Amino acid sequence: MPAPVATLASALRAVRRFPLRTGAVLLGGSLAAALVLAAINYTGAGRRQVLGELDQMGTDLLTVTARLSRSVGGRARTGAIVTTLQAGDVAALRRSCPEIVDVAEVSSGSFLVKAGDLSKNGAAVVGVGADFFRLRHWAVASGQGFGAAELRRFARVALVGASVARELWGNASPVGQRLLINRVPFRVLGVLQERGQRLDAVNEDDQVYIPVTTAQQRLLNRSYYSAVFLQVAPASALARVQRQATAMLRQRHRLLASLPDDFQVQNQQSLIAAQQAAGERLAQLVRAAGGGGLLAASLAILGLNWLAVGARAAEIGVRRALGATANDIFRQFFVEAAILALLMAGLAAAAGWVFTRLALRQAGLPWTFDFRAAVAVIALSALLNLVFAVLPARRAARLDPVAVLAA
Repeated sequence: MPAPVATLASALRAVRRFPLRTGAVLLGGSLAAALVLAAINYTGAGRRQVLGELDQMGTDLLTVTARLSRSVGGRARTGAIVTTLQAGDVAALRRSCPEIVDVAEVSSGSFLVKAGDLSKNGAAVVGVGADFFRLRHWAVASGQGFGAAELRRFARVALVGASVARELWGNASPVGQRLLINRVPFRVLGVLQERGQRLDAVNEDDQVYIPVTTAQQRLLNRSYYSAVFLQVAPASALARVQRQATAMLRQRHRLLASLPDDFQVQNQQSLIAAQQAAGERLAQLVRAAGGGGLLAASLAILGLNWLAVGARAAEIGVRRALGATANDIFRQFFVEAAILALLMAGLAAAAGWVFTRLALRQAGLPWTFDFRAAVAVIALSALLNLVFAVLPARRAARLDPVAVLAA
């Protein structure tokens, strides 16, 4: 039998002959790599979901929101929404910034909504402009939406989120049904596609959407907006338009240089860039922690292999007495470690897939499996195990057969 084949056969027999050691090595190495891989995929899925939510909000939008008032008459006060964001501000922005191609106003409040015998207290009712859903890339799942005509005639029509539809109508279709908002009757035009909770913890599926003019005149009795979405084209002009809009709104609101803004202009692309940077930092932290975990697992396997050499001293002495050289002993122990490393790679890949599936399903995150990361993690784990296998193999090769047999 050729020497390489004999070495491989002897290594395989040793792997089978010590099932406890083999099982401990395989379990420790594969479990560590699988957990690292699941953590990387979990982080990637969370980052992907967040970026998807930001993309749903529109990457070419500026969001102008009214801030909470911090002081009134020189005395501290919190919780009061400023009322200076008016229709005149929107018109002035459109005149001065030709890059603003479309706008969608928002004015919201909380009301009792009722359909038949079922009601929902404190439901969020959001008055929106005609192009709100187009700017937010939000489609109607059933029925139809409303447009500029409904805004002009203060129509009492509504679109309901998926959660509201389930709570008030169950499995029945709410399209065409009557919905009472603060005892004012509205006709449901459609149900919006389900979107889930936003980054700011607001569940858009749990809201009712009506024309903004209807909300201001029939429900809220106010003329100011909670927020305004500005669509900018080209998207490269977002930063410049943001600066222009901030300067104009400060001028229109007659804010002194020493006073803070009573509004906030957010650039969606800046949010995306910040989120990408934060996601990359988190991924680096997870990779660093995972590398440390793999190193710790490899050191534990090194300890097991080191102890195994002592337990097999008699076997090594007999083989040396029968003519095996120190190189033969070194190769056998190293080949044993290589076989275990290959088995660990397969187990780690399978376990990593299962752990990732369970973790993402439990968290409700989109399916993500980074094959490049899987290859890197498994290769690093196998490499560490092979490197640390050199020390026990050298120890085995250096054992004095005479001393071992005499003992």
